[in-house]
Amino acid sequence: MASSFPLPTSAEGIPDALLARFNSGDVDAMEDLYAPEAVFVTNPGTTVSGWPAIREQLAVFLERKLPMNCEVRHAFVAGEVAMFALDWRLEGSDVSGVSTDIVRRGADGRWRFVIDNPFGTAAREPA
Repeated sequence: MASSFPLPTSAEGIPDALLARFNSGDVDAMEDLYAPEAVFVTNPGTTVSGWPAIREQLAVFLERKLPMNCEVRHAFVAGEVAMFALDWRLEGSDVSGVSTDIVRRGADGRWRFVIDNPFGTAAREPA
């Protein structure tokens, strides 16, 4: 699967890599985009980590079988770490958000998510 979806060698390649893999409809194609210790924010203030838990959350988005589009709102790169704010939408639905994501360049020179927060600008739900 990795040869069909190469990992980006620059932080700026993350949005295109995300869209290609997401829009393939194959949740397993997403795995290489995440560092082993990655965290996925399921709701404001709630996280899961590790590929099995992240896969379960991504499957909820992918089961809609709707393509995603996104635009970069902000991108900041500091050496081996970058932060993105992406305006995203599942086409043909009212599912959208502004993600805040942290990516890191690995020892192999490829960039991967360490924090994926699809609803990054949403207010935290009261406890």
